[in-house]
Amino acid sequence: CALPIFVQACLNGSRPVAWLTVDQADSAPGRLLLYIEAAIGVHVESVRGLVAEVLGARISHAEAAGLLVDATSEIPLTLVIDGLEHLNDSPEGLAVIEALVRYAPVSLKVVLLSRSDVPIDSRMISGVDFVAAVGEQDLAFTLEEATFVLQKMNMFDVDPAHALEVTQGWVAGILFESWRSRKNVVGV
Repeated sequence: CALPIFVQACLNGSRPVAWLTVDQADSAPGRLLLYIEAAIGVHVESVRGLVAEVLGARISHAEAAGLLVDATSEIPLTLVIDGLEHLNDSPEGLAVIEALVRYAPVSLKVVLLSRSDVPIDSRMISGVDFVAAVGEQDLAFTLEEATFVLQKMNMFDVDPAHALEVTQGWVAGILFESWRSRKNVVGV
């Protein structure tokens, strides 16, 4: 539910946004770097071809990631990497992401989106100006929000407190009355 709001905020912002959605096949560090380069390259022409050049010189993937983001210096850009949970089983892929964040210049804002917890090396966030995590509890409806939405949907017969209790505030669960399903499993 929060993702469309985030996308809208990115589109309405003044900075260009480079967006990459990764999946399991993108966990190989070289491929991941090439895809990140392509996403950034839409807005920063000078990075195009950089990854092949530095990897050809036998520079490590993490160093290549650092050089890639360093090449964006002075150009305001937001880099969004979505689907990060697909890299959980790839220490090499996560090392690339960690290097991106660690070496990103001030002009580059990096946003990491994941549907599950991602193991992050604490060195990754040292020196980073702002780190925030948004979890299920942050996205859950409050009683006031659930009441408002249920009224807007003309669902006056639904007790907002009960809906919150059985869905744990899960937005889609409240909107689509998941608690009335015979197969309801809280949080699913």
